[in-house]
Amino acid sequence: MDFGNWLPALWFVAAVALMLAELAVPGFIIFFFGLGALAVSGATLLFDLSWTAQALLFAAGSLVSLAVGRRWCKRFLPNSSSVDTDDADDKGLVGALAVVTEPIVPPRPGRVEVQGSTWKAVSDAPQAAGAQVTIVRCDNITLTVR
Repeated sequence: MDFGNWLPALWFVAAVALMLAELAVPGFIIFFFGLGALAVSGATLLFDLSWTAQALLFAAGSLVSLAVGRRWCKRFLPNSSSVDTDDADDKGLVGALAVVTEPIVPPRPGRVEVQGSTWKAVSDAPQAAGAQVTIVRCDNITLTVR
């Protein structure tokens, strides 16, 4: 069966399906694979590409759109359901109040809830569940509280 005439349409349907799948999966990543499929759809409409060339174009288009587009889009589409750990200080976590959800018994960490998210937390002193603490530092995904 010759799919040559159908390839642009197949890639277009795949692009739309991937972009719609983003609605069901958090993270804003699958959308950019849809953009890669859309690029292949356009390229197959204009050129006769081998399956290998299509796969390479899909991979390259997806990765480039992901690298460039995700960073650009995150400025305009804030994600309120989670806190970006790279931007923790910019999000106001240092100095914010948190509630201990799992006891912190040094040197073993516990967990705290802040801004609707739970984080691994450490402290110099024991902190009981339910205690209100202040965040003094953020190291990757671990908060230091007092």
